[in-house]
Amino acid sequence: MGAIVKHNIPGLVNSFFEDWADQRPRKQEDKHFPSLQLEKNDQEYRLLMPLPGASKDGLKVKVEDGYLKIAGAYGSFTKEGFELVHRDFRRHERFERWLNIDDSKFAIDAIKAELAHGMLEVTLPLRAEEQRKQIEIKVN
Repeated sequence: MGAIVKHNIPGLVNSFFEDWADQRPRKQEDKHFPSLQLEKNDQEYRLLMPLPGASKDGLKVKVEDGYLKIAGAYGSFTKEGFELVHRDFRRHERFERWLNIDDSKFAIDAIKAELAHGMLEVTLPLRAEEQRKQIEIKVN
């Protein structure tokens, strides 16, 4: 059984994304742990994850048991008719990232994922009650 891997990203720990932990046992040699970028505005969070060589068919994004689960496999860059001689830019063929989220804060049915040019974009809309609202000031 592999070691328990836990990653805290300073500045991103908040009540929505509890502790950004991958708390499941896993073998590090089995899967790549992709990097990510997180952005937010008053209505939603946007997660960006570079996945060069990944395809839609080999990618799974789901919310389950309080986690946003992203998993898949990279495609091959080796052209048909060629044999791979050397590669030093990636040693993992599969990737996986589980992000602990507070699913009561998000509109789970409205989450969207898009893969374009090797970049996965996951949009996590906040529930209406979680969105910041500007209060209009009336002048009499």
